[in-house]
Parts: sequence; structure tokens; C-alpha cells
Amino acid sequence: MQFLINFKGQDGEEISGTHPHGFGLNRVKEIRLKAECPNLPLNCIQGIVYPVSLKEIRVNVEETFADQAGHFRYEQMIEVVVPLAGLRGFFKLEVIIRRNPVTQEATYASLEWKLDEEEVLAAWAEDGCLLNWNTDN
Repeated sequence: MQFLINFKGQDGEEISGTHPHGFGLNRVKEIRLKAECPNLPLNCIQGIVYPVSLKEIRVNVEETFADQAGHFRYEQMIEVVVPLAGLRGFFKLEVIIRRNPVTQEATYASLEWKLDEEEVLAAWAEDGCLLNWNTDN
């Protein structure tokens, strides 16, 4: 069994706030460093960071967090309406590396938007675990 929070946009709004992101030599160097492959060819690096478009996203929570939140007494999943600004501050660029399973050589690398689940849960808890998480209230 899992406890889940389904973060969703108000009135079905998009919540990620992600956007296409610039890609230059600094990003190439970052990818090569994370891949531990200083000579990773440019043709192995995806040079575009695509935005994600989400109207909702589910996050697993530990039992102790669920107990402290106070909304899971009779449900294993709750819905939380996010502020109008969505979760844009909680999405971070993450380096993704794919490797040859035999040689472990990096064959593909990219940057992708990922939700920092720990950060969003901490902020939600700090704001009082509101089901309508609108910071204007």
C-alpha cells in the first residue's frame, strides 16, 4: 500500500511551469562530468530541454508524513490544489545518462525536468498541509 498526494492545478491549469531551456557549453560540461565521460561526443548529447506539461502529479509519501499531514485517516490518496503559480519552483533540471549495458560506456545524455518531491512536500507541510494550497489565503 502507498499513500499518495495528487497535486493538481486550479481549474485544470498546467502546474509545472517548465519551459524550453538554453543549452550551451556549460551544460555540455555538466553532462560530461555527471557521466564521468570527459570525451562524450556531442552527437550523444540531446541539446534540447523539452518542457513538461502537467495538470496533476502524484507523489508517494511515507506513513509518518501521511500521519502528520492529517488527511489520510480514511483515504490513501488525497488531492491538493496547488497555488496559481503551480509547482514551477520545484521542478529542476536533472542529467539523464544512458549506458551500454555491457561496456557501461555512456551512449546518450540529456537534461530533463524532474519534480523535487522532497522539496515540494516540505514546502506544503510548512504551509500547513492545506488541501487548497493557495498562498494568497
